[in-house]
Amino acid sequence: MAKSLWLDMLKEYSPERIVNAADLAIRHTEFFPDLKEILYYCRLRYEELGLKKPLAAYYEACNAAEFSPDYSWSHPAVYLAAKATGWMVLRSEEQRVAFPLFKNNYEQLCQRLLDGESLDEPVALALEHKRSSIQDVAEQQSNKQLQAAMQAQGINPKGGRAAFLALRSKLKKSSD
Repeated sequence: MAKSLWLDMLKEYSPERIVNAADLAIRHTEFFPDLKEILYYCRLRYEELGLKKPLAAYYEACNAAEFSPDYSWSHPAVYLAAKATGWMVLRSEEQRVAFPLFKNNYEQLCQRLLDGESLDEPVALALEHKRSSIQDVAEQQSNKQLQAAMQAQGINPKGGRAAFLALRSKLKKSSD
């Protein structure tokens, strides 16, 4: 029973990370570590890897003078998270929009570092929560109705300019 509890609680961590956490726990605790202590040492600790906390890394990325990997970044993870988030997003969006995207990318990279992985692989991007507003839905419906009306009148919805010019020339001829 105890083994299955340990297995269930530690299954989200890589074996390397669990071994590193066990080493830390043994060095820092008076007695043999229990599950709670192992879990504590498995958690992401930025300072352990020489990383900034997500908000500090976000500010570094936003205030960077250049977007080059040669820039003096505090850690390559900051550059890679900023690149994955998008430089325009970091420079133009409000913090409440850009920071969650950056934080997701940065934490993925930090987790990979803790798991002993290389940062050469791309970051899986976060999905944006995009909901159509009532106005967007109404506009889409209006466009569909307009296209249907244009087709009913023999006007190509994607090339209505030709039909307009033909109608205008007919009107000019009839007025002359």
